[in-house]
Amino acid sequence: MPTPGNAPRAPAGASLKDRLVGGGAWAIAGKIGIGVTQLAALAWVAHLLPPHSTAVFLLAQSIVGLGAIVGRLGLELTAVRLVSQALGRGDEGAARASAVAIVRAGTGGALAAGAVLALGGAAWAGRSLLAAPRLADVAPALAVWAVGLALQMLLAEIFRGLHAIREAMTWGGLASNLLVLVGLFSLSQSGAATLGATIWICAASVVLSMVAAGAVLAVRLNRLAPPTFPALETCPLLATALPLLVSNLMGFALLRADLWIVSAFSSADDVAAYGAASRLVILIGLPLTVANQVVAPLIGDLHSRGDARGLGELVRGVAGAVAVPATLLGGAFILFGAPLLSLVYGAFFARAWPILALLSVAQLSMVLTGSCGLALVMTGHQRTYMGIMVAAAVALLTAGPVAARSHGGVGLAAVACLVLVVQQLVTLLFAKRLTGHWTYASLLHLRRGAAALLARAGLRV
Repeated sequence: MPTPGNAPRAPAGASLKDRLVGGGAWAIAGKIGIGVTQLAALAWVAHLLPPHSTAVFLLAQSIVGLGAIVGRLGLELTAVRLVSQALGRGDEGAARASAVAIVRAGTGGALAAGAVLALGGAAWAGRSLLAAPRLADVAPALAVWAVGLALQMLLAEIFRGLHAIREAMTWGGLASNLLVLVGLFSLSQSGAATLGATIWICAASVVLSMVAAGAVLAVRLNRLAPPTFPALETCPLLATALPLLVSNLMGFALLRADLWIVSAFSSADDVAAYGAASRLVILIGLPLTVANQVVAPLIGDLHSRGDARGLGELVRGVAGAVAVPATLLGGAFILFGAPLLSLVYGAFFARAWPILALLSVAQLSMVLTGSCGLALVMTGHQRTYMGIMVAAAVALLTAGPVAARSHGGVGLAAVACLVLVVQQLVTLLFAKRLTGHWTYASLLHLRRGAAALLARAGLRV
């Protein structure tokens, strides 16, 4: 029988192959499933509710997203790091203790964020910031939704730290989205579709999914060895996580502030049109989002080895691969946006075609410049990337209200497009300067990028 010192170990190539083929396949399927079901749910809501109620639903969804970010306290990436590092050392007790401590701290943060929304936060935001006083009527549902979403995402990241990618995808949004679709179907059959009922269906679906995820995680953690030391202290844990919370809030401001701006300076119809277009356009960037989840650890590995050539071929080849479907989809949105919007959401939303076209250009700039931001972060230049993000957010928050006040949603979309294109170009240039290679899409590097991926997996092409 092999002893711990001479126990056979799986080769590194095979381990990475499993991560790329197994985890990558689940990540791709999960992300596509989550994106498609999210879009299907919003499309159904748009068909069930009148445009002004759809606008309030979109704003409610945005507030819930912000509440969930605050409620997670930045613990999601901390969960991945602590749990995966403990398992990497072979210390199951430490992985179990870390997961328990993170769930405990995250539960407190989620309940606090929910309490703020229920006890006046949602009503104040709807009245003072978003010109949507009806949010006060659904504040309890928003609080429940935010608590469930915060914990659902936190549990999903713990699964990711345990290398359970299938469970991370299932409980990180796919299960709850399917429950939402079932609830919306029941609501449509009853003929009693209202804004409040729709939001309560979303809240209940997320909570049910979160509870199921917690039960599955508890079973999985109980299979690990018990910890041999006291539980992690909450304060040091939060001190590690809070900088990540700040980064998450900055990302929210950059990617979601446009909907809040159009709500403050335009009509409810403009909010509904803008929100529908901004949700549909996310599909363009979905291939790059999926690819980044797979290549992120490879970028760090190649950088640590000093393999600049391999890193450059990898990021440019992957960018070239994802650019093909993204360009086709973006071109369809730009050329045929009006009929596509009408098909997905209903005839009213065809008016959002100019917004969809402008935001499609912005999303295409993200795909065509490749993983430039990820390259900066994974090679130790995260402060530079955060500086670029802060500058872009300030530009949007400064120029966006002016454009929305004078030209409505179309003006705001034009500003958002310009800010994002400039941000991506600046990030691309800094990535070249600081890492030594370009990240923009290149079909010439496509085969070599694929070869680099497979080589890291221990395969040959």
